[in-house]
Order: sequence, then structure tokens, then C-alpha cells
Amino acid sequence: MTRIETETYKTNKLIIEYLNVKETISYYDSYGKKTSVFKIELPYYKSKVYSSPNLSYDNFLLNAKYHKNWNWLMPVVEKIEEDGYEFNIYDKKCELVFGENYKIEDITFDEGSKLASTYKAAVSYIQWKNEVEKSLKENINNKK
Repeated sequence: MTRIETETYKTNKLIIEYLNVKETISYYDSYGKKTSVFKIELPYYKSKVYSSPNLSYDNFLLNAKYHKNWNWLMPVVEKIEEDGYEFNIYDKKCELVFGENYKIEDITFDEGSKLASTYKAAVSYIQWKNEVEKSLKENINNKK
């Protein structure tokens, strides 16, 4: 993998964890024996069915298109908006706003296209949120 592919892999993994994408297990009858199969099903993606755990998740991660497809990225945007944030997408930029006046670090993302800017805003938000949650957990653990 190239450096860019590795970075995209890492950021797509971050998104997948934020969305809480999980492999599902189902069963089918094979010659009288209950057999497990593993897969991932989302409105925008259906994996192949695998007989071993984690293969559908790994394949999903390798083929994730959050960075280059609006149909993939919009569920991420919608979940962030459920957290109380708003995306302002204009020209080739994206601004992430909380309420009416608060912007995370007062940043407007300008990555050269609406999709790239929105992807960068989403990833930055998730990274920021993870840091806040980590800090809160550390503070709680330190008080015990």
C-alpha cells in the first residue's frame, strides 16, 4: 500500500468504528448441519458471505469508499448531524458548525472538492470526538 492508501485505510477504519459497523452472523442448513456464515449489510454495501469470521469485515475495510463516494459519506454526515453538528458545504469547502455559532476549532475545510472537504471535516470531527471521549475516560479513571 502507498502512503496515501494507508492513510485512507486508517481514516476509513476510523469512520467504520464511528458508525459501529459490525459483521453479522447467520446460519443455513447444509446437509442437516447448521453452518455459520458471516457478512456485512448496509444500505450502500453488501459483502460476500464468508464461512470464517472477520473476512467480510476485513474485505469491507479494504473496499470502503467513504473518501470517494457521496452515497457512502452521507450516512457519516447524518450521524455527525445527529450529534448536534451541522455541515455547511459550499463552493469546494465544508464547514462544521455546532448550533448556530460554534465551529470546531473554527475550521473551514478546503480540500479542492466538496467531497474531499466534507470527508476531511467528517474525519476531523471523529478524531476530535475520540480525543474528547478518551480524555473524559482518563479523568474518570483518575478519580477512582
